[in-house]
Amino acid sequence: MTAPNPPTTEARQELLEERLQEVQTARPMPLAFAKDVQDNLFLYLGSQVAIADMKASMILAADALLITITLQLYQKDMLLAFSSAAPPLDRIGYGLIYLVLASLVASFVFALLVAYPRMPSSPKPNLFYFVDIIHMKMADYQRLFLQQSETEIVDQMVQENYIVSKLVYKKFFNVQISFRWLILAGALWVLGQVLIMTPG
Repeated sequence: MTAPNPPTTEARQELLEERLQEVQTARPMPLAFAKDVQDNLFLYLGSQVAIADMKASMILAADALLITITLQLYQKDMLLAFSSAAPPLDRIGYGLIYLVLASLVASFVFALLVAYPRMPSSPKPNLFYFVDIIHMKMADYQRLFLQQSETEIVDQMVQENYIVSKLVYKKFFNVQISFRWLILAGALWVLGQVLIMTPG
């Protein structure tokens, strides 16, 4: 049994519009319950950030190790890719080793983007978002935070979770791209090995 295909962007937008219409006629969520939901969502998003960072760390370690091993194994022979005296299969094989290194470097870069992401901006100053907090004086932050109503607190928690969700999406997107480059490097390495080991 195959998994159902995820909805397209257009279908997702239609579902969102239908949901927004339902919300307009729905009964408002109690503030205490809304706060509990947002607390749980924040914890969930935090765990997803940790998972993405862990995957990126593993890919970074794998990339660094494979780059080192590849250079140690092929550093002396890689120039054969540009030698007209070398057999054609060797030239192609060692040329693929260059592509292996390029793919590993690309994988490394995208994994770094997971570890050091560009922080999304908030639509308006948010007293729960650390990027906004550090741009305030401590006295101003204390005064603004303590003067919030319960509704304002829940509203800012919702905004914070939205911002963190964008961050989580960027992290997992870069993890996927990094892993694909790593897989490509592995496939190119196998193909290069076959060509190099084949008698020319």
